[in-house]
Amino acid sequence: MSLPALNAAIYYVPEAYSTGGPKLMGRNAAGESFLRGYLRHAKATEFWAYVQSQEHGQQFASAAQANGRPEPVKLVGRGSMGSLSQVGTLYYPGPDIGASAFARSGFGHGGWSLCGITHTTSSATAMDALADLLTAPVQPWDAVICTSNAVQDNVKRVLQAQAHYLSDRLGATRTILPQLPVIPLGIHTQDFAYTEQQKAQARLNIGAEKDQLVVLYMGRLSYHAKAHPLAMYRALEKAAQASGRKVMLVECGWHANEHIAQAYAQAAALACPSVRVLTLDGRQAQARETAWASADVFCSLSDNIQETFGIVPIEAMAAGIPVVVSDWDGYKDTVRDGVDGFRIPTLMPQAGLAGDLAQRHALAIDTYDMYCGLTCSMIAVDVEAAAQAFAKLFGSEELRRQMGQAGMERARQVYDWKGIIGQYESL
Repeated sequence: MSLPALNAAIYYVPEAYSTGGPKLMGRNAAGESFLRGYLRHAKATEFWAYVQSQEHGQQFASAAQANGRPEPVKLVGRGSMGSLSQVGTLYYPGPDIGASAFARSGFGHGGWSLCGITHTTSSATAMDALADLLTAPVQPWDAVICTSNAVQDNVKRVLQAQAHYLSDRLGATRTILPQLPVIPLGIHTQDFAYTEQQKAQARLNIGAEKDQLVVLYMGRLSYHAKAHPLAMYRALEKAAQASGRKVMLVECGWHANEHIAQAYAQAAALACPSVRVLTLDGRQAQARETAWASADVFCSLSDNIQETFGIVPIEAMAAGIPVVVSDWDGYKDTVRDGVDGFRIPTLMPQAGLAGDLAQRHALAIDTYDMYCGLTCSMIAVDVEAAAQAFAKLFGSEELRRQMGQAGMERARQVYDWKGIIGQYESL
């Protein structure tokens, strides 16, 4: 007889699991999607939540009920933290499990395990939290989930650098680290299945002509913190001219301010004058659905150190849309070049050549936004290769169909939450 899956208490703070805020960030989308996936697919006979208030507990219970789970919900507060020993694991929606390890120490290090997860690992806050794990009472039965191989590599580098510092400074010779498994983020693949009627209506809603190819960019519209759009604009212009096809670009996201919105519009007018550009508010669910249903090709040429996994390419794959992405971080894990779409060569200077940027950020001379912007300005996406990839897809409906179908099958088999939650439970 197989053993039942171990349960986990969810450290529940509503903001970490909601896309309803004014600033939709990747971690919010990932948290909301995870919670829904966990509540739908966990093999639990009861659900536990660690909460800061009764109101938060009621919201968690409502979420469980909304996802069709009739099982009882048990709440743990700061005053009853020892009750976590009954459930076995506390899941925390970030990498900074050190504080939770200190809180646990009063009840015995073996009372329960801690499981965190990475989002961006390039911010000072994230790197400090990771470095602090070496001096926090974390244990080998704890874990920080890395969402991609690139993330795991970066986390190990941060930990190794801190270990060397502690060795030089204090003579430390022993380190105790949590596990660092690679488990990708998941999606609800059924959310991206659209009928031909829905696709036709979506194209009508955005005013796409019958013979016009719709290219979609989905995500935050930030040239310094997400993806600089110039490579995409230039590649689309070249491909449109080479193929002779009418091309429409849908940018579904949000600008942080009017200045950035105007900069995007001016850049598009200069770099891709023959491409019609439409902006949709990606904070609205209806706008996102319209964008996914209308698209023929998806594009994300990320050039930013913040992009650790990248959920939107696998959402595009689930929708049956071929993808053109930069050969970058988590995209290397998710997109098979020449199968689900194309990964475009992307280059940055070798390690050690941007120490000045890191130092300026560490000394608080440059803000994190400035640090991200300066580093991405040193990263290059191959525009010619991107243009060739677009031209191939523009010129062959059959290629778009084949790659879209391959991506859809991969998303369903590898990245649906049903399977990913099973990996969490095994961990």
